[in-house]
Amino acid sequence: TLGAADALLTRLLAELSGGPGAALGAGQPTVVRAGALRAIEADLRRYLRHEAATGAQWRPFGLELRFGFQDEQDERPSLPPLELGEGEDHVRIRGMIDRVDVDPAGRAVVRDYKSGAGRPDWPAARWSADRRLQVALYLVVVRELTELEPVAGFYQPLRGDDLRARGLYSLEAGVSGVVDRDGRSPEEFSALLDDAAQRAIAVAARLRAGRLEPCPQTCSRDGCAYPGICRSQ
Repeated sequence: TLGAADALLTRLLAELSGGPGAALGAGQPTVVRAGALRAIEADLRRYLRHEAATGAQWRPFGLELRFGFQDEQDERPSLPPLELGEGEDHVRIRGMIDRVDVDPAGRAVVRDYKSGAGRPDWPAARWSADRRLQVALYLVVVRELTELEPVAGFYQPLRGDDLRARGLYSLEAGVSGVVDRDGRSPEEFSALLDDAAQRAIAVAARLRAGRLEPCPQTCSRDGCAYPGICRSQ
């Protein structure tokens, strides 16, 4: 289906670039908008070829899969919110998952697209130390709110030298184009999701208590993100 995907991308790129009201680079000079479009096109065509080589038997189940938005004045479908904890620790979470794929057995792969290159805190081994929750909680959403069995969750870069998705997958998942050291046994996979859920509950508790503590040494991958104004330096 690569030819069909290329044709769809060509049409969508034309919509982004056409006319004075085009969404891409609104208000920028024509040459700047054209350059931005060319960069996006190169990234996406490269990714489509990568996807075609590694997609195997997985098929899209949900694109921009929403959860927790039933109360909004919006007719778009949504799963219920993800509910974690009990009593005073109860947390309701909503969001939108970029993509969920399934295989014929009902196993699911979650993907969160990132416009840049890969980052060192994307692999599951770094999730706890670097306070990564996004993909892990998306996997919990699939586990708790659908009838699917989540077996992999990835951050997917669209730029950089290595387009392999990074994150977490079960060694029984049968996914391709991944990094070996991101694989875990089914028991370890489930334990990492449970850990993420508990960390999310703890984060919510700290927010409720007003514990917004500055952490300049770790607030970004390069240390303090705002050294000119940080009062903890």
